[in-house]
Amino acid sequence: MLTRPQPAWLWGQGDSVTPTRRGLLVGGGACLLTAAVGETASARQRRVPAHTDTTDDRRRVDPDAVFAVEGPRRIALTFDDGPDPAYTPAVLTALAAAGMHATFFLIGRNAERYPDLVDAIRAGGHTIGNHTHDHLWLDALARPAIDAQLTTTQRTLVTLGATPGDRFRPPRGWTSPAVVASTAAAGLRCYYWTLCLESRLKEGPAAGARSLLGDLESGAIVLMHDGGHLDGPNPQSIDRSRTVAALPAIIDGIQQRGFTPVTL
Repeated sequence: MLTRPQPAWLWGQGDSVTPTRRGLLVGGGACLLTAAVGETASARQRRVPAHTDTTDDRRRVDPDAVFAVEGPRRIALTFDDGPDPAYTPAVLTALAAAGMHATFFLIGRNAERYPDLVDAIRAGGHTIGNHTHDHLWLDALARPAIDAQLTTTQRTLVTLGATPGDRFRPPRGWTSPAVVASTAAAGLRCYYWTLCLESRLKEGPAAGARSLLGDLESGAIVLMHDGGHLDGPNPQSIDRSRTVAALPAIIDGIQQRGFTPVTL
């Protein structure tokens, strides 16, 4: 039995999809993003001895988080760090051409800056989630700061007409007991992933797509990124063009293998 209250509208794009605590450990859960260059003094945060870089690490800290979707041949496509005018429109175009829907975990600061892209994500029939306001490493923060990152983004998204529901994803998947307590107090739940595209792009978009598709199994939650730019206390500038270039091959492979993408 799940210990968190579940909204009646949770799970699925017209499907009955439910969370599973056991998850499906497909291909490893870690996806370490390229570190932002030139971190300012105000952005520097205390490092903890060990980050939750794997699915097992995250499950030990937060066993009630979502690690997979259930149902034969069902998977979920998710995109983090947007919206970003450099990449989000191309991602939305590729998904629309295939009639596929995804879940977008938005940074509150970016959503405020690009409300038209939030509208475009909603208009495309996609699901929206909370990815903090400033993309800070939450495992280095105390409860009040974590609470502010979560609640500020929830208010921002609701103000913009989005419906984030209980969907939350901590940046880099780094969590802690304080993060778990904050999400529970805010009525949120952490949604992680089983496969990450960006960790496979070293040899290029085509090779990255083949690698991901080779490990794709029922239940997988696929992490990709439609955002690469962010200002504020933890700025980043990351080229996501390889992600965009790999997406058509991933979509084709999903269709050819008979998988059904669902939203979270």
